[in-house]
Order: sequence, then structure tokens, then C-alpha cells
Amino acid sequence: MPRMQRVGAQRRARAMPPTRHGQRRDLRFADVLRLQRMAGNAAVTGLLTGRPTVQRHQGIDPAASAHIPTTAEQKDMPTVAEAPELRKEYGENKLEWVEVDKRIKEANKTPPTTDDGKKKLEADTKRLKEINDRQAEITRKLKVRVKGDEEETLKRNGIKGGSAAWFADVKPMTFLDRPATVHKLLADRLRSAEAVLKNLPKPANGWVQEGHSTLREPGQSLHSFGLAIDLNPATNPFLVRATGTYEPAAWSTAIIDAINRAIVLVLGKDPTAFAFFTRPDEADKDTRAEKSYDKVKEASDALKKYLTLADKAKLPELEALLAYDPKKRTAAAWVKLIKADKTAIKNTGAAKRWKSPQEGFLNLNKDLVKAMTASTGAGLTWLGDDTIAGRDIMHFDVRGVGPIKGIWNSENKTYTGLGSG
Repeated sequence: MPRMQRVGAQRRARAMPPTRHGQRRDLRFADVLRLQRMAGNAAVTGLLTGRPTVQRHQGIDPAASAHIPTTAEQKDMPTVAEAPELRKEYGENKLEWVEVDKRIKEANKTPPTTDDGKKKLEADTKRLKEINDRQAEITRKLKVRVKGDEEETLKRNGIKGGSAAWFADVKPMTFLDRPATVHKLLADRLRSAEAVLKNLPKPANGWVQEGHSTLREPGQSLHSFGLAIDLNPATNPFLVRATGTYEPAAWSTAIIDAINRAIVLVLGKDPTAFAFFTRPDEADKDTRAEKSYDKVKEASDALKKYLTLADKAKLPELEALLAYDPKKRTAAAWVKLIKADKTAIKNTGAAKRWKSPQEGFLNLNKDLVKAMTASTGAGLTWLGDDTIAGRDIMHFDVRGVGPIKGIWNSENKTYTGLGSG
């Protein structure tokens, strides 16, 4: 719009008397329409309220709306080519930050007395602030780019309408008496699971005991599209096989080692043959998911028992199990191992937000899992069965039956397939 028209619109708006809250509520509707045509909606809102504008998407849940790039974000969004460079710059800045911060701390131990020393400290302090400001800006830009990646993901999966159309169908619902915010595609399947469970006796403590983890911020796989749900997340943790891929390798190693030792001592089985992180070889998905449940439950119960065997009162029970150990370790050696595993898992559990690891890692009812996965129920993929991410016990999603088959990531320039479920 021509500058003179814009300035004229602003002057006319300022000439109108404000209310005591600063808003010009005596404007007639026709006046507002006229100003909007001349200056645009965002500009008029700013003139009338004196506050920054917030882009709203009518009919879209606020949590879902956060996934849709605002007009300002669309203009400021890094390109696909720029995202890896920003991430690279972030890493380089981080290394420099460590060195600058180290110099500042050393200088502050013995404050410089010379002009040269003072100037160096002043320059380093200034540089540290510059780095911090730049890192914050890079982080902001990359978060905006992730919203663009969601748009690209939808496009690459042949989904038309972009984020606005997709997230208009992400809404709150109630599932098993607890709130969840999911896409209608998942909502329909969750209702199918409820229909199955309605005909079964409910456990004394209910089907679930925790709030659901559903819609997440942009960039967190199918959860971000409202196509995944976590049930009882604090007591059904993410057990990782691909060490170091999703979290520090030490966390996974501690869990894997403890589970394998429990399989040896409590179950009397070879961990390699048991192959906890391998799903059963069944062509039929329903049968496979049920067998996976049995396998996970057996290992979970074994770990629960294993972690009690270091108690003195359990010594006779421990000694009775020693015959299964191919390495013929003594009871004292096992007690030492169990105590170490108990400590490692306790620390790892806290880091992974795994509550009460001494109770095992599966408390989902088998009928619930079947209702969520069976073709006669919700037909979802359970990552306690699909080990593409390493037995994520809490997680159910639509990867096998939904429209999104892969996720685009600009920072890595990758389109990652989600598997068939």
C-alpha cells in the first residue's frame, strides 16, 4: 500500500478518542472495515489496541494452532538450505562459548589490573553476550523452520491444505476417562478401542492410571501431528536398543545389561536366544503384538524379581537360581551385580522419567494393548512390539494405517521413513 495512504490511516485512527483502557471502542464497524482494507488487519489491530497482534486460527485448538507458522514466522523462516548451516553455526558458537567463558572465569579469579588485561576481559564479556544472543536467535529460527518442516512433511505425504487444514482436525477428546488432544484420524481409532474395552471387565485401578501424552510441540514425530498417544508413560518407559541414538548411550546400556542379567538369573535363559529387543517373527500383526506383549511382560517381571534378590531375606531364593548361571558366579558376586544394576537403573529411571523401575517396565493391561493394536480394535502400531525405535512401551501410533509414512527434517536434509508398523 502507498506510504501516504498508510500514514493517513494511522493519523485518522489516532485522532479518534480512546477509552480509559486505551482502546478506541467508539469506532463504527464501517470505519474498522475501511481501515482494514487500507492498512491491513494486523496494522489496524495494533492501532486499536496498542498491543502486539496474535495470529489466531478460527476453530483450531490453541495447542494445535502453535504448529501453524504465523505470517511473521513465514517471512522469517530459514530456507531448507539454511537450516543445516544454522545448526553448524550453533555448534561452532558453542565451542567458542566454552573457550570465552573459560577465559572470563580465569580472569575473574585474579581481576586484571593492567589496561590491556581489562580490555581483554571487557572484550570477552561482550563477545560472550554476542554468542548468547546469537544462539538464542538461531534456536528461535530453527524452531520456526521445524514448523516449515511439518508443512513439508504433509506435502511429501500427499496431504493437501497444509498445516492450517491438518491442525484444524486436531482437537481435544476424552479417552478412557482422561483428556487427550489428537487428530480425528487417531480419535476415531481410539473410540474403536473404547468400544472393545466396554465389553470387558475393567481392572480395579482402571485401564490407565496416568494422564495421556498426546499432542506435542513441533518436531516430535507423529506426536506432533496428533497421530500418537502414550499410555501410562511414567511406568511404561522408552527402552532403547539403538544406544546413543535417542539419548546418552550409558542410559540404554544400563537397562539392557540389567534386563539381560535378569533373563539369565531369573528366567534361566540365554539373553541372545531370548532376544528381548527383537520382535516375534509372525506375519500376522495381531498375533505378533500379543506375543510381543507376553515377551515384554516376561522380561519385566523377571527384572522386577531380579532387583529384589540382593536382600538378605532373599538369599535362599537367590542360591536356588544360581544353577541357571552359565558362568557359575557365587551368590556374593550376584548380590554385587544386582546392587550395581539397581543403582544404575534408579539413576537412569530418574533421567528417563521412569517412575518405580523396581516395579518393572510394563503395567499396561494385556486387554488394553490388544484393543489398541488388534484389527478388530484401534489397529494401531505399538512400539512395545515394533522395535524400530527400541521397545517404547508407552507408545501407540498410526504409522501402519495413517497417511504419514515419513518425516522431513531440514537440519539433516533427511526424509525418515516410519516403517509399516
